[in-house]
Amino acid sequence: MTEQERQERLRQWASVYDETYQHMGSGASAGEDFSLWKSACTGDPIPQEEMRQWLNNTLDAIRSLHAESILEIGCGHGLVLLNLACECTRYVGVDFSSAALHRVCEAVEKLPPEQLELLDLDLCQAEAADLGAIGGEEFHALVYNSVVQYFPDVEYLQRALEQGLERLRSGGKVFVGDVRNADTANLYRVSRLLHQLPEHTTATEFRRAFDSLAAEDELLLSPAFWHALPGKRLAQMRGITRPKMGSSCNELMKFRYDVTLVGEQSVALDTGTVVSWADIAASHGAWDVLDERLVRLPKHSSAWTRGVRVTGIPDSRTYKERCVYEIMFGERFGPNVSLAAAVAMVDAADGCLLQHRGVSPEELIALATQHGMTADIRLDHMDGASLIVQFDTAQNDLDKATSCGGKEGGGYV
Repeated sequence: MTEQERQERLRQWASVYDETYQHMGSGASAGEDFSLWKSACTGDPIPQEEMRQWLNNTLDAIRSLHAESILEIGCGHGLVLLNLACECTRYVGVDFSSAALHRVCEAVEKLPPEQLELLDLDLCQAEAADLGAIGGEEFHALVYNSVVQYFPDVEYLQRALEQGLERLRSGGKVFVGDVRNADTANLYRVSRLLHQLPEHTTATEFRRAFDSLAAEDELLLSPAFWHALPGKRLAQMRGITRPKMGSSCNELMKFRYDVTLVGEQSVALDTGTVVSWADIAASHGAWDVLDERLVRLPKHSSAWTRGVRVTGIPDSRTYKERCVYEIMFGERFGPNVSLAAAVAMVDAADGCLLQHRGVSPEELIALATQHGMTADIRLDHMDGASLIVQFDTAQNDLDKATSCGGKEGGGYV
């Protein structure tokens, strides 16, 4: 993509969002206006409760950075900003849409006087890769939430991140939220077709419809991208990729992920036992096998090598899409198998083949909680789809946080 094409793409997105923000309603409360969020699968608004869960999990992830000052690039109409700015000593929001910033100003003016008095907030209209208007101010954290998908290409993304890192304090961290996953793009297309195609659709027809969804206007990124970053400053950071958390099972949770960039000087913690999900699931009563391993884990040891790491866990939230893809594109059932038949086969097998179905992040957290432990869940950047979980005792987790200056500073890559 040429520089002229990049600028044209940015102008198109800016025009779209200027018009969109100008016509937004004003009924929702500040920091909780989800009217722009519609499902690409159904075309309907994503339920409010699911969006609140998505937002709350995002806010918690950013709060875990313990940043006193934040520079948010792509602040939009303020979903993150209006919830976090009052918790920081300094907050600067940047967006390329003047209409978006105008809506933030209107919302800020409605805040109670006691909050306004404590608020140190500035807004700036600028592109993500041209932050000169901000000056040389430095921040404890950079936030790019649900915005990098609108960047023209990877080169622009790298330039934008380099610009941001120039304004990051030593030891600061970067949160990149809601990244669209290139490695699960095929499953996302399957999910859309499951909602849109009639039941009598044959495999041949399904494949044609699948191919028609190949073109993308947005930027999709493999999790592996964040683990081999180029650039003067980017090369000094390492990426931690995490699945979206929450009990909801919509496209935001299944096909997007979050990234935290931390300095290379951060200590990588050793692990104890490492076991693959395939080995566990091959046993009769796989969940019981994992449960037994956690029971045997010492609960009060301060050793850093006492945890249990499980690798290669399929995310059960994408089980249906994975199976339908295999049926409709495989040779076993032929070109005339119907979508209804494929779904029926998946439903009949659900719960019987734990090895293939996998588990959800919420189930892993519940299992850890049951044993008084923590579960640090990552998205495996080697395949971009499976989960890795580090089970650890609460005491070990405290030891690591104390020794490494915070939980996020440790962990495993």
